[in-house]
Amino acid sequence: MEAARAAVFETIGRNVLRFQRLELLLKNALRFTDLRITDVALDNGYQLPGIAESRETLGTLASKTYQTLVVPLLAGAADDPPAPLPDDARMQFKFTVRRHLPAEVHEEAKARLKRLVDERNELVHLSLLRFDFQTASGCAEALAQLEQQAITLKAEIETFLEVNKMIDQLIRYLKSPTAAKELWEAHLESAPHPNAQLDSSYTYVPPQSQSR
Repeated sequence: MEAARAAVFETIGRNVLRFQRLELLLKNALRFTDLRITDVALDNGYQLPGIAESRETLGTLASKTYQTLVVPLLAGAADDPPAPLPDDARMQFKFTVRRHLPAEVHEEAKARLKRLVDERNELVHLSLLRFDFQTASGCAEALAQLEQQAITLKAEIETFLEVNKMIDQLIRYLKSPTAAKELWEAHLESAPHPNAQLDSSYTYVPPQSQSR
């Protein structure tokens, strides 16, 4: 009986940690839904926005994720107007990260994350009251629910790990000493007015853009 109860408590703790990891992955990825950098900032060693600045809850992050980070395939979206450039900048680069899903898959994924948010709140606030820790059958039922929750959490974490790996590649490139020069030269090849101060948009789409 004690061993069964201990297994439930251990799995609760592990799932709480998994929820925290998922929250951090979403916070990191959402920083890149609209990242604007001037060539001067890149030359001077641009510092990316810190993840600790976000105090949003998992529920808020989940809602934002399926509005700006994971979007329906072929959904039309109007580009934001270029932001004013500092006097010493030649141009501004806008970087975004997107994961595109077919519309029906997008809705399923959105609902799945919403269910996890509800489960997280229940786990943190109600699990000690809801679960029956006094009987072997109660512990077995609780453990089965928690293990199923862990499977869903692991899959969700894996999804956003892939997005964050793409972001890591982008960050490494932006921190390279040649990033500003290469981006500027690439723009000059296609810009109709290369001497103008222009805003260029670069959208990075993770290669695995379909559902699991």
